[in-house]
Amino acid sequence: MEKKTFEEWLSYIENKGIEISKQVTDRMVQKNGSWQSLIILARLLSSENYEEYEGSSEISLEIMEETLNNYMEGYFDKDNLVPEEKYLEQKVWVLQDIGLLQWKVNQDAQKALEYLNKAWALLEATEFDFVFLVKGYVWKHRLDFLKIVGQKDKALEETAKVISYYENITKFENNSYLYNAYLFKAEIEKEDNNLEQSLDYLKQALNFFPLAEDQEKDLEEIWPKRKEDYLGTFEKMEKLTHRRVEWDI
Repeated sequence: MEKKTFEEWLSYIENKGIEISKQVTDRMVQKNGSWQSLIILARLLSSENYEEYEGSSEISLEIMEETLNNYMEGYFDKDNLVPEEKYLEQKVWVLQDIGLLQWKVNQDAQKALEYLNKAWALLEATEFDFVFLVKGYVWKHRLDFLKIVGQKDKALEETAKVISYYENITKFENNSYLYNAYLFKAEIEKEDNNLEQSLDYLKQALNFFPLAEDQEKDLEEIWPKRKEDYLGTFEKMEKLTHRRVEWDI
C-alpha cells in the first residue's frame, strides 16, 4: 500500500472520533508500510465501529490478502526484529481474519474454510503459547465452516476426538478446546431442536469456562428453571461467557 493511501485511511479512522490509543496510532505511523501496521489498519476497518462506511470490510480483506502475500510468506522477518512466536501468532490470526472476511464480504464458505484450514494447520504445527489468540476459538471457527459447507459429520468426529483426548488431562482446568467442543455440540442439538440435550452440552461446556463467582450464582439460579423456557435458558447461559478470560489452553 502506498504511503499516501495508508495515511488517508489512518486519518479516516482518527476522524471517526472513536477512541484509539495514541500508542496504537503512533506505532502505526512509525511502522508505516510494515505488515504490522497494515494488519492493525485492516482490523480497524473491518470492526463493527466502521460498518457505517460502505466497503470498509472489502478494503480490509484486500489489505489482509496483500499483507499475507507480499509480507508474510517465506522467512518470517528478514531483519530478525520480530520473534518467531509473535510472527506465527500474527500469521495464524491473519489467515483466520481472511477466512472470516471471505464469508462476511463474499459469502464464500468454501474459501473461508480454506483459509481457516491453513490457520489451523499452522497453529497445530507450533507449540508456542499465543498471547492474543485463543486456540480453541480458532478451531471453533473451523468447525462452524465445516458445518456450513456440509461436513457436519466430519466436524462432530473431530469434536469427539478432541473431547476424548482432553477429558482426562486435568491440568487444563480452563480448557478452550473442551469448552468449544461442547459448545459446538450444544449448537448442533439446538439447531436440530433437541433443546434439553443442547442445554446439557452447554452446561458441560461451562465446566471448562472460568466463570466468575457471581456468574456461578447466576447459573445456579438459571439451571433448575430450564424446562420452563429452553431457548431462553440457552441464551442466558451463553451470555455468561461474554467476557474476557484467562485460559490454561
